Amino acid sequence: MSKALIVCGEKKHAGGKIVKVCVKIFEDLVKGVVISGDFFVDPAEDFEELLQELAKIEVKREEVTALVSELLKKKKLDFSGITMEDVVEVLSRVLQQNQESFLKDFSS
Repeated sequence: MSKALIVCGEKKHAGGKIVKVCVKIFEDLVKGVVISGDFFVDPAEDFEELLQELAKIEVKREEVTALVSELLKKKKLDFSGITMEDVVEVLSRVLQQNQESFLKDFSS
């Protein structure tokens, strides 16, 4: 029986701020993404709306980075302390580094 996995990664931006991304995966589908850290985002309401959207996504692993990038661009958020690219980089790294272990776990 497959089980859901939650994996996280983080990056310290050149200015010292940290962005953390956690991904929930079930049967090779991404079932939610959480972005957190010690950075600021304006407008805060739009970022909260984005987080709610990301918590409900259900897409294949290979589609999630493009989807998150698209949503971040669409919201036109102004990050202070990190960049949109930092978020996408951490997300991509989490998915790539853990893909083999996910597949092994699901096949057992």
